[in-house]
Amino acid sequence: QEERLLSVLRDDTDRADVRRAAVDLLRLGDARLRLKQADKALRLYDAVTEQLRTANDPELAKLRVHAMLRKGDVLARLGQLEEAREANEAIFQEGDRAVAALDEWASRLDKTSQRERLSWVLLGKAITLGALERRDPALAVVNDLIEEFDQDESPLVQATVAQARAAREELLA
Repeated sequence: QEERLLSVLRDDTDRADVRRAAVDLLRLGDARLRLKQADKALRLYDAVTEQLRTANDPELAKLRVHAMLRKGDVLARLGQLEEAREANEAIFQEGDRAVAALDEWASRLDKTSQRERLSWVLLGKAITLGALERRDPALAVVNDLIEEFDQDESPLVQATVAQARAAREELLA
């Protein structure tokens, strides 16, 4: 099934077929992740990102951003923070598409059980807004993130809070 979906994503010209294949590949990557097959999940997320790189269609571009978000999230959870940072920087270049995808992802995360992911998504949104020169909305997101997660005991969340503080200082400079 995986190879068939990759073939559709790579070779098909029908937008609806490409969209379905991309969605199915993202879901398959998520399933691989649940099976502790992070390397296979990352390969699928990279394939979706690469094949949709030139997509101008807003829906396909949004799926590309979702693949990029998933990759950064997986790398961060694996402790590959430099690689995660690089993946995040690519996301930030997506501008408004990234903000929309980050908003959508944040709205689906549970504040109690998915705090690591939620803090990371919010930081990504703040940095993206800052890159788009939307200082006030970026500061609002950073301040909310710091307030919400400052006392969290997770090392990953604390690293995200530290990055949020640094981002705030940069925004205020």
